[in-house]
Amino acid sequence: MNSSPSTPAPRSARHAFRNAVRGVLDQDEKMKDVAPTSSHTARRSAAPYSKRVANPDAMQVERPSGARTNGSLSSRIGSSRLSVTGRVARVGDPRVIAASSSRMPAHEMWREFVKSRYNPQARFLDLSRISEDAIVKKHRLIAPGQPGSTGKEAPTIFKLAGQLKPEPLTISLANNGLTSSMPLATLQHYLPGIRNLSLENNELKTWKDIDAFSSRKGRLLKLRELILIGNPLREVEYQHGRGERYTSEIARRFPSLEILDGNTIAKITFDAPSTSKAEAAAAAALPEARSFPVGVNPGVVPPEVQSLVGEFLTRFFNYFDTSRASLAPIYAPEATFSFSANTTIPQRARVMGLHATLPNQRKLDFAKWLQAGSRNLSRVGGRLEAAMEALHMGTAQIGEVLAAMPATRHDLGKPSDFVVDACTVMGAPAPGGVLLMISVHGQFTEVEVEGVRSFDRSFVLAPSTEGSPAQQAGWPVVILSDQLVVRHFSSPDAWTPGPLKVQFEPTNAPPPPTQIPQQLPVAQPVAVPVDAILASLPEHQRVLVMEVSARTGLVTQYAGQCLEGNGWDLGRALANFEQVKAQLPREAFAR
Repeated sequence: MNSSPSTPAPRSARHAFRNAVRGVLDQDEKMKDVAPTSSHTARRSAAPYSKRVANPDAMQVERPSGARTNGSLSSRIGSSRLSVTGRVARVGDPRVIAASSSRMPAHEMWREFVKSRYNPQARFLDLSRISEDAIVKKHRLIAPGQPGSTGKEAPTIFKLAGQLKPEPLTISLANNGLTSSMPLATLQHYLPGIRNLSLENNELKTWKDIDAFSSRKGRLLKLRELILIGNPLREVEYQHGRGERYTSEIARRFPSLEILDGNTIAKITFDAPSTSKAEAAAAAALPEARSFPVGVNPGVVPPEVQSLVGEFLTRFFNYFDTSRASLAPIYAPEATFSFSANTTIPQRARVMGLHATLPNQRKLDFAKWLQAGSRNLSRVGGRLEAAMEALHMGTAQIGEVLAAMPATRHDLGKPSDFVVDACTVMGAPAPGGVLLMISVHGQFTEVEVEGVRSFDRSFVLAPSTEGSPAQQAGWPVVILSDQLVVRHFSSPDAWTPGPLKVQFEPTNAPPPPTQIPQQLPVAQPVAVPVDAILASLPEHQRVLVMEVSARTGLVTQYAGQCLEGNGWDLGRALANFEQVKAQLPREAFAR
């Protein structure tokens, strides 16, 4: 009695995939049919070749007497049953050839598909929408990554692609429903020279889903352009205001990448054109500025409206924090309100480490602000309809948007945390012919996580009319326009009266004398310790390194490299940094 031992189920889909790929790589020189029509057929066709028989004449293949000898080859193979009664058929026996060639090997079917999708002039291999291809449907093939696939389909396709002449440089795998990059694990093995890859409109959701072709082992070392548009991984990052982090992480995984999703990524380099002797001499002759010519002054509010401005802001922010519905009467029927969530961390805040050192900053998330109707025009782009939708008009719309924003708390008991400017505009088309414009910069606490944010807010006010909802609610003014910017926290030192530093002073040199009124507090320069690298530099270069470090957040080593590569020109070094900052590793920045 002959028995066929059952094959144990793989422990996981990943285990099965790895076994499949290992089999393809180990047997590159001999491709086999990866999709037999049935387990019985597979055993039947493999039997003459899988074992050695000591006596070839001891077995004989006989055809049942009732088997038909005419009709199609497939019908004859399907209706016949080979029985072992004695002698194995010899190599070259027509019956063996008929049985083994009953169905085109799978790799030949895939070869037909690959050739039909290749444009040798453009060196472009279009592997998009594989499941919808006529050849794939004709041969009933299963596309890589689809239910029922064995894990050998993608390696087979890539191996065949590697045999094309000339070798492909661009591959599109768009619209294939890929949920992980496991099918791409052998792409680097068979096509190491790939320059451009599109994975547009697939289902890659997490960073782990792209590990198979972005890890050190499977990384595409010559990849120049990558498209991930339409994958949940990318879209979620942008929806949560993490576009810069997304770009930086992709650039870290693919150091050779130049273009991501159609946008240029600057290469990591601090090289700059050499400076001529004349330019260097002219630059050396210029005086070295250490502070901005105009210092920071306190907020300006005309005396005649100081009381009005103070009462308005105190009452407004109190209602904004505790009962936003109570603000409805103060907005005029034709009032407009818009707000923008600026998700970029300011450079000075990054240098000071505010995001990392304050206790609850890492808990903050811009998602709720973005979902509430942010009108960040840099995100909206040129879409007029989207820009107009985010401009909220009228009491009802404004009330809905205010209610959707996260809860806040403005600590008005600390005047130093805020700066206010105001001015009046006479002859305006408003009741009484006068408008009052107020600009406020300050900070608030986001109540849910107790994290701190900075904000900028501008109001345009007009006197309330007799009998209006605003006057009935006790407001002497109405809001015609309200604009709000919410951003990462930055220190209120920005508006502390005093000199505006543009360069750090050497720690061993006293600050230059500055004529400042005695009653105004003076912003003290930040003390920066001189490390070993700084100690080895001349004084003028040391100052430049500290300045670049302060503006960019780079550690001393990278700040020095940036300046050295740009001829110690501060302007060019800062411009070069802006070009390459997305590519720099995390250790380049001060923590």
